Amino acid sequence: MRRFFRAIWPPLPVWRRLDLAVVALSVYTAVAVLVLAWTPLTVPEWGGASAILNALILGVLLSFRNREAYDRWWEGRKLWGQLVNDSRNLCLKAAPLPGLTTADRARLGVLVIGFAAALKDHLRGAAALHWVPGFEKETAGPAHVPLYLAGRLAELLRGWRAEGKLTDYDLLLLDPHAPQMSIWARASGSRPLRCHCRTGHCCGTGWSCTSSRPRG
Repeated sequence: MRRFFRAIWPPLPVWRRLDLAVVALSVYTAVAVLVLAWTPLTVPEWGGASAILNALILGVLLSFRNREAYDRWWEGRKLWGQLVNDSRNLCLKAAPLPGLTTADRARLGVLVIGFAAALKDHLRGAAALHWVPGFEKETAGPAHVPLYLAGRLAELLRGWRAEGKLTDYDLLLLDPHAPQMSIWARASGSRPLRCHCRTGHCCGTGWSCTSSRPRG
């Protein structure tokens, strides 16, 4: 029975906002049909013109809606791809640096991976530091987890420079990518971004469809 119900009523996230409206419209339609069946009231004949007019209006509205959703999805995909490139290049450039130990590289990797996971959760509306991979034992509870991790990454690089593990040239090599994390964290805004695509999915990008724009 449950499988049959899921087949006729797909469990899409968008249904959470449409359930009440669909039920109300169904009840209204059923009442109207019963009233027409049990009373002498008549329905005016609108003919095929009303159907054509409704189809045109719905077609225009849906075309604008789909176009906006796709534009936002594509923008989110490009931005998330840029974040992937910055994270990968930061790790690739830090890996061969002679002043860093294996433990240092591992700490950098945990922060980079954790930042991406925290940014994804933040954009989807749920983010906590102890949910981020590699930070399960952390007791801090920052309000903006991606920005907190970006600050931790900046502190780590400054600490390496102060300890002499990085030269000025090494810091210059990593500089184009590390500050980008803070920019991404600030661009995500102080509140989660909601998905506006018609399916309600995040399309595999992690950016709220992904259909959302980063807000400053």
